[in-house]
Amino acid sequence: MKKIIILLFAIVLCGLQMQAQNQKSSTGGLSPNKSMEKSNSLPGSELDIDGEARLNLVNGLGGLDFYNSAGDFIGLLRHDTDNPDGIMYLSNFTGSGGELQLYSEGTITLYGAGQPTLIVDAAQNVGIGTDTPDAKFDVNGKIALTADINDEMVIINGDTWEHSSGPQTFNTGGDNFIMASNEGSGESAGIYGDGDAVTIWSPGDGVSGGTGALVAVCDEDRFDSTDTDPYNNTGLIWYLTESGGWIASDINRKENINAFTNSLDKISQLDVFTYNYKMNQAEVDKGQVNPEVVGIIAQDLHKVIPQAVNITENGEHFVNYNQVTPVLIGAINELSASNETLQAENIELKNRLAQLEAAVETLKRE
Repeated sequence: MKKIIILLFAIVLCGLQMQAQNQKSSTGGLSPNKSMEKSNSLPGSELDIDGEARLNLVNGLGGLDFYNSAGDFIGLLRHDTDNPDGIMYLSNFTGSGGELQLYSEGTITLYGAGQPTLIVDAAQNVGIGTDTPDAKFDVNGKIALTADINDEMVIINGDTWEHSSGPQTFNTGGDNFIMASNEGSGESAGIYGDGDAVTIWSPGDGVSGGTGALVAVCDEDRFDSTDTDPYNNTGLIWYLTESGGWIASDINRKENINAFTNSLDKISQLDVFTYNYKMNQAEVDKGQVNPEVVGIIAQDLHKVIPQAVNITENGEHFVNYNQVTPVLIGAINELSASNETLQAENIELKNRLAQLEAAVETLKRE
């Protein structure tokens, strides 16, 4: 009798399993028009859906609630069809945590503490700290790029940079930016720009080779794969220190060396003027005043020392006064040589005059 009861129970159980399987196969999941009642108790097993799952909408809202193992509400998934933007969002719904919103037109927004922290809009603009990005990458705040601890650079849309000695406020020209090394450091470098000017700062500790440079300029074409120091292999062409600019002039860098002659004649053909540079209307409107300067006319200089003048494709003349300095040295040398000749001639004339005076005295005595 006991065996018969067990057999009947097994037959009934198999029948229930087959019915459930048929229902699952025919509907691809839960059957239509069926619902799962909300329960305060935790489900005893996972919900495994093989196929399409649909959530009923109540007043335009439909979704899932999530609870942790202690039965505490931890988040939700919702689709708000009544919203004209067709929002679907995943949130902890506490007002202080995170939320991810997806809009029907293609915008994705990530919120933190109720504020937008990251957005990708339909135009594929990415915004951080702003919900209205107007560029492919729009950040409202400071950007830090870090390769290692204390090895960082910052990009700041502002006029204040934190130095180890305290905040440094540069200017009030507006439209400002800062690109600099790690804030709070006492050994840093950076560049600041605004609507008035551009400022560069440097620790001034020099570069490879012991130049003591504040700023160094290298020629990229001279970089060498066998020596990865960019300041070697004649790569360093100019640097700036407190005493001025220094340009490479080593004889080992030069070829086709020839004497430059007639320096004094060339210099004597140049006239020196005082003048003011012209201003455009925008500069006049700002009240800018260009001071009077002393110089020469580039077109005049080009006639006698063409090496000191560069003419652009549109015909503008630019002067390199560093090229004039050696010619001035040559002119001084020529003047010095001429003066030495005159002095020698003067001494000779004085000697001859002394001889003549002595001869006259002799004749007087006779």
